[in-house]
Amino acid sequence: MDRMTASFDALVSRLELAVDGWRGAEIIPFVVRPNGRVARMTAAAADGLILSPGEDLMALLNTAGRTTFETVVADGGPERLISARILPEERTALVGIKRTETGVLARALITFWRPEIGEALRRDFLLSETETEVARALFEGLRAKVIAEIRGRSTETIRSQVKAIFQKTNVSNVLEFAHIIYGLNAHPSVGAPVSAVVRSGEARVWHGAQWPVEVLCDGSPDGKPLLFMHGCLGGCRFVARARDRLASRFVIAPGRPNHGRTPETGSNWRTGPEVAAQQALSVLDSAGIRKTDLISYDIGAAGALTLAAMAPERIERVLIISCLPPMPNLSDLMAIPQQQRVFPVLSRISMRAGKALARLGGERLLEGGPEAFGSIVFAGSQADTAACKDPRVSEQFWRGHGWHTIQGPDGFFFDAALAGTAWHGTLCDLSVPVTFLHGEDDASAPLSKVNSLASHVGGTVVPVPRTGHTLVHARPELWLDLLENETFWCSRA
Repeated sequence: MDRMTASFDALVSRLELAVDGWRGAEIIPFVVRPNGRVARMTAAAADGLILSPGEDLMALLNTAGRTTFETVVADGGPERLISARILPEERTALVGIKRTETGVLARALITFWRPEIGEALRRDFLLSETETEVARALFEGLRAKVIAEIRGRSTETIRSQVKAIFQKTNVSNVLEFAHIIYGLNAHPSVGAPVSAVVRSGEARVWHGAQWPVEVLCDGSPDGKPLLFMHGCLGGCRFVARARDRLASRFVIAPGRPNHGRTPETGSNWRTGPEVAAQQALSVLDSAGIRKTDLISYDIGAAGALTLAAMAPERIERVLIISCLPPMPNLSDLMAIPQQQRVFPVLSRISMRAGKALARLGGERLLEGGPEAFGSIVFAGSQADTAACKDPRVSEQFWRGHGWHTIQGPDGFFFDAALAGTAWHGTLCDLSVPVTFLHGEDDASAPLSKVNSLASHVGGTVVPVPRTGHTLVHARPELWLDLLENETFWCSRA
């Protein structure tokens, strides 16, 4: 017990230190999965902390208002949030603790439950007063049975209220609900703006209320802004080989709204470009950015072009890398490889089957590892399978896609389905300079379709010979050179 008490005191000291400067603290929420993997909820599987068989994880849990220790055995521990409530300040921490030879390794996300969070749940998600109180108890790590005892209600009553909370917030479990709370806590009306979070290197902050989005920031907070709206890059949004050249810029990469949390109705993905654009605009406002360069990759082009149409005065220039163009006709989809067309086609036939296949595909990717990524995803594209033989390329793509598997496959499926719609809609003759950088051998997105889209929006296409859909990671020097070529952009202003 003395050892546990000492570890507890050390942990509390670390938490209190993090609270004092939490905006600059490392934000790593952990979750324990049944297979013993301690995964970062916001990163690919490779970032997880793997526990060896028989190794323990000491978790600080909250039970009926008391802070206690519990040992989670690596092989077979239940999936749960590792949560602690530090009284009397009413701080809630999600904590990962691992015993090592040198002591205790702790990582924490400090989150405050403030009155504004409850107000936002009632305002944005229409939770009742009672449901909000139950939601807080859930977030603090209490189970339905314990909540029932505290509130003097039956367990079934509490479970019914929990079900209603999940339905109103469009989530399916406590883990996903925690993401909502992170978003509310990082909302401009509650937490710090994006720019205040960035110190140096890569930083994370959850942003937004109704559509909480993880925003990754890199480079220099004082540098010229660059907004990156990605497609399938998921949790690996920064191009490693481009970081040195972008070090002097303030790079902001918002996640895709509702990744892994999309409701069964699919209502949000049908307005995805507008939602993504509005969220990105909100991030710019929060960071105090008046005008920015904008780049996108893959289906991120839909949100990027929508943002350029929605707020042209905020965008200096738009560079679309390997655009996934709108392909609303079945004949369009039949022209691309099977592994790319299957999801847009299934979205028209069976949403359930499409999401199930996305889940299985994600698990296959994780099991295959980076070395198998090219043969699984880009089979049929000689240029891309060749590019993926470079581990610098395959590793980044694999980590990005792995994020979707951990977050939940719905977001990936709905992104792919979006490509099979006429998402370009009213985007016509944009006033912002738009350039499409596209590989001539891109089998996933035919150059002819990109040419049509460019003509529709008044953009320019720069074709790249002997290059496929992997351009963003395989040949970063091309888009970096183009982005920095002031003569080129001035000629298109």
